[in-house]
Amino acid sequence: MARRCPASSSTSNQILGCHVVSERAVETTQLAAAAMTARMRVEDLARIPLSFPTYAAIVGCAAYIAIRRLELDAVGFQHEAS
Repeated sequence: MARRCPASSSTSNQILGCHVVSERAVETTQLAAAAMTARMRVEDLARIPLSFPTYAAIVGCAAYIAIRRLELDAVGFQHEAS
């Protein structure tokens, strides 16, 4: 199983795509597709409260990891302990 979700622009932090190969890929990519349609930034996606444990929660965790890698302010995000 391989996951890379979400992919974001390093300049605008806008979500550009999501790659998921797994049995439950539809559940995971649906959330990323909605975020891309709404032109959300990765930090906006990381702030969405998601049910846990679900496969869609992986998207929120990946968004949190992305904001950490982009060195954005990560204080107060729900996935902080992940």
